[in-house]
Order: sequence, then structure tokens, then C-alpha cells
Amino acid sequence: MRIRAYQESDKNELMRLYQAQGLDYLYPNFEHPEFFTRLVLEDEKGEVVMAIMGRLTAEMFLLMDPRANGPGVRLKHFLTLHRASEHDMALKGIGDCYAQIPPGMEKFKRLLSLLGWVRADTWQPWTKPELKLYPQLPPIFERKFLGGDHGTQGASTSQGDESKPLQLATRSL
Repeated sequence: MRIRAYQESDKNELMRLYQAQGLDYLYPNFEHPEFFTRLVLEDEKGEVVMAIMGRLTAEMFLLMDPRANGPGVRLKHFLTLHRASEHDMALKGIGDCYAQIPPGMEKFKRLLSLLGWVRADTWQPWTKPELKLYPQLPPIFERKFLGGDHGTQGASTSQGDESKPLQLATRSL
């Protein structure tokens, strides 16, 4: 098997994998710049059998004083800040966002739905709160130094050259 970067020529294979899974979500455009991680896994025959794509999204947090001003003023402030934050994120290339709303906030949930938010009832959110840069990688990876920032600044190399960023390339097993 081999792990490598996604190529535009993989488009049909990824569509095949998507259709084979039968999951109910809109097929994304993996060429969009919001996808910053695009890895595919080829089997021993060189066929793409799996892919992991990572895209930018944002988790939203609302902080406010529930006693400040009256409810009407708080609503006006929230609507103004909501619109400004949506605009700010769109300018920064963020395509969507999500929020974890605690139980008992039914009025706020209704407000969010009026603002275009959709409750994702069928899928459970999972989070990986801390990503790691592993000092030792599984044997499927080999380390190559291709220059430039590949998201691994500061990683040490087995060759002792601390000045170059670690670039993961792959080799066949």
C-alpha cells in the first residue's frame, strides 16, 4: 500500500468511493482551496481505496453578559455581531461553521434556525481536540525534504537536520 497526495486524476476514483459508501451528504469539491489536507491510500495494485480530506471550518463560541442591557438590545447586538462574524470568516476563506449548543437553550436554537443554521440530528459530532506531530511515523511513511512550509515546521528529522521542515512522502510497502 502507499499513501500519497491527492491528484486531480483521482477525482473519478473518489466519486466511486463516495457512491460506494452510500452516505447522505453532498459530494464536496476537493479542489477547493479550503481543503488543505488531501491524502489518498492506494492498495497493492495501485488502486485508490481510501482518502482523507481535511477542510477549514470554524467552531463558534458566544460570550455575553446575560444581564447587560435588555433582551431587545442583546438581540440587536447579537444579530449585528453574528453578521459581522459571518462576513469576517467568509473573507478569511471559511466556508461554514458549527456550534455546540447546550440543552435548554430552545429559544436560542430557534433564533439560529432563523439565521440559516441547520441542526445536524443524524450525525454525531466528534472532535480531536489536540493534533500531534509524531516523532516516529508508521513504517508506511518515509521522510523527504522538499523545502517550503508543509505544515510540519519544527519537526526534527532522523538525519539530525533541524533546519528543514519535515515533509511526508510515501513509499510502497
